[in-house]
Amino acid sequence: MIITALVVTTAACASRPASDQGGSWQPRQDVHLIIHASAGGATDLMARTAAKALTEQKIVARSILAENREGGSGAVAYTYLRGQSGNAHYIAAYSGTYMSTPAGRQADYHYTSYSNYSVVAEDASVLVVSAASPYRTLQELVRAAKARPGAIRYGGTQTGGADSIVHHLLQLKTGTKLAYVPFDGGSEASAALLGDNVDVISSNPSEIKSLIDGGRIRPLAVSSADRIAGLDIPTFRAQGVDLVSTQARGFIGPPQVTAAQRAYWEAALTQMTKTEQWRAYLRANFLQPAVHIGADAQRYLDREWQKYVSLFQELGLRPK
Repeated sequence: MIITALVVTTAACASRPASDQGGSWQPRQDVHLIIHASAGGATDLMARTAAKALTEQKIVARSILAENREGGSGAVAYTYLRGQSGNAHYIAAYSGTYMSTPAGRQADYHYTSYSNYSVVAEDASVLVVSAASPYRTLQELVRAAKARPGAIRYGGTQTGGADSIVHHLLQLKTGTKLAYVPFDGGSEASAALLGDNVDVISSNPSEIKSLIDGGRIRPLAVSSADRIAGLDIPTFRAQGVDLVSTQARGFIGPPQVTAAQRAYWEAALTQMTKTEQWRAYLRANFLQPAVHIGADAQRYLDREWQKYVSLFQELGLRPK
């Protein structure tokens, strides 16, 4: 386990009450922001950007300590958060593994046990090979995978996450078999691709844009329904493969927080999504704004749960 810290100190906001009295609450000590993935990945970047926006814009008047607790396709972080029951000084960033890991029965937690504060963005995955790869198009990769079942090594984040879902959908939609090699985070998967330890990976656009621009990797397809502004990458659908896959990103709290604590974080995260600092991050990292707060976020995640359960049943990834 690797733990890193981001500490930003700001002046207290005098307009906020200092206690729960009168039905309100605000943090009285440092806030711990739990990140389920390794440092440098897309979830890590999102979480740290949010921490900066919340503190630098004086939305949260306490320091925010970012802690990377990777492992178990998110299970390590979410299990740790569950252990902070009732303590609203702990929040966590989440990505698709928040839903997909328990949907695949690979965890003993469930999203309904947590305080689901928000959905703040959606993003897609990009399928890439190294610049030295013989595969110049998606069609060439698919033909090679059909000719040599299981021989092509496909790297990505933990099994059950967005990358492995794209991997399984690609196999399903093309009738191919590619060997999946899981890593703790996107940066490790990219390093494996550059080191010729895997042949292809899927990753968040934000994690690999600099490698694409630098000519070190070659993009083949993006899993969004439509092209993403700023990315000159065709979709899977545009190339004859009916594959669309995106994941939600947001923030949750531990179980059993009070109504006042929930209201505080829902208001803070709503305000954060309206800052230019956050909007600039979305543009720079090719994320789509998708803001759902409180009960709306819960309904959104209910739909996501049904999507993952159905998908995993279809792919044979949800054991009895």
